[in-house]
Amino acid sequence: LLKGGHADGPLLTDVLVAPGIPPVTFTITRRDTVHTHGTGCAFASAIATGLAQHLPLVDAVARQHSCVQSIVLHHNASRGNALLR
Repeated sequence: LLKGGHADGPLLTDVLVAPGIPPVTFTITRRDTVHTHGTGCAFASAIATGLAQHLPLVDAVARQHSCVQSIVLHHNASRGNALLR
């Protein structure tokens, strides 16, 4: 999974590359926030959880990509910069 969170521009695109499937892209509008500390680790752990639940790789990534983006969107800034505590 190639994450695009540190790239410039209004869109954030992650690309899943795996043997036997064409590359799959996940693109969202970048959120103007500093409250994203911990999202990469949370994303990786959530994907691993999906795989442990026997989800296909693409489905596990898609489900957690959506979940992490929802957390960023609804984050309560009063908790500080760390998104997940």
